[in-house]
Amino acid sequence: MIALWLLAGAGQAGGEESRWFPVDRVLEIELRLPPADWERLRREARDLGHGYPTTCLSEPPGQPYTWFEAGVKVDGRAYPRSRARKKGMWGSLDEARPSLKLRLGQPGDARPGTGRRLTLNNLVEDPSLVRTCLAYGLFRRAGLPAPRCALAHLRVNGADLGVYAHVERYGRSFLARAFGPGELALWEGVESDFRAEQLPTFARERGPAEADGALVALAAALPLPDAQALPALERLLDLEAFLSFWALEVLTAHEDGYSYVANNFFVVRGPGDGRLRFLPWGIEGSLSNTGDPAASYPILMATRGALALRLYSLPATRERFAERVRTLAEELLDGDALAAEAERLQRLAWAHAPPAQRAAMVAADAVLLDFLCRRREVLRSVLELGPPTEGLELPAPPCVPGTPLGQPAPAPE
Repeated sequence: MIALWLLAGAGQAGGEESRWFPVDRVLEIELRLPPADWERLRREARDLGHGYPTTCLSEPPGQPYTWFEAGVKVDGRAYPRSRARKKGMWGSLDEARPSLKLRLGQPGDARPGTGRRLTLNNLVEDPSLVRTCLAYGLFRRAGLPAPRCALAHLRVNGADLGVYAHVERYGRSFLARAFGPGELALWEGVESDFRAEQLPTFARERGPAEADGALVALAAALPLPDAQALPALERLLDLEAFLSFWALEVLTAHEDGYSYVANNFFVVRGPGDGRLRFLPWGIEGSLSNTGDPAASYPILMATRGALALRLYSLPATRERFAERVRTLAEELLDGDALAAEAERLQRLAWAHAPPAQRAAMVAADAVLLDFLCRRREVLRSVLELGPPTEGLELPAPPCVPGTPLGQPAPAPE
């Protein structure tokens, strides 16, 4: 059964660790904090004037939210010395049902919120309530490192906030499981790309400052002549893994990800060969594009990230990428099985969703099922025409100064 992706062979840990990401039930999470603190938390916001469509980032966007002390229960187990804050960029901000970061306390902790950390996404951009977990599951099933995901039912001070997605963060546990022991570096990309004017927007979350040189080197390799570019990129990048990552963004129509808009992704330089690998993020809006990819660029080949476009411009890697899309579509996009898994997850969500979320689920159901049942055939029809080679170009660069990479590492999440 397709649900086994989420259990075995898909990066799922067992025992105590797996109880945080159940596949057959919904986590029950209760959050309590002083009402005045909750009012402050939920009303905090980014400056939307600095958002779309005229973004002018010259550094990582930063984190404007405040941590508040709170009490948390997860499946009835109390974590009294915990902390909570709002999370989210522009598309997912919501005052009534904010996305949240939780730091759970443990008995005997000298400071609050020093234990396990939870990421709760409000699914504002995923009215089906299940696309997020389905999409991350497809990445994992393809053998790519990607977060585990589970449904969670959240109450705050007794008020029912409905169903959220509990998404695994790219913390020590995930990175050790995915890449093994050893020193590594991790960057988050928010409207970030491997162009000089955008390099300063990468936020280094782990690793020393000198690790930034790996991103600079990748950017410097892109404009090299064709005969030099591919060997240089293969020394810096796990090319096979990137081709699969890129293909999965296409399969899932993750149109807010790296290859479509150079947004919502992480880059890791792991131990061993030190080459870069990409990790998916912010995938809530995927599995929903029902348009015909043959009608307009860039729905299929997704070449609006500088690295994706440069690889696509090389005939050999363009053909390898098209074949990767074709192969993974045949392996992963079983419409009937995907629809069955979506319906299974929706039954779990429905049992905990308040009326407003149920109404949104009904409206979103047809779009989701249409995508799941048609995506393989749509991709087949376009690939039969051959990979498009005209009209492929990067968008105009954002209005940021070309300052050197090397922003101070943000405080650990």
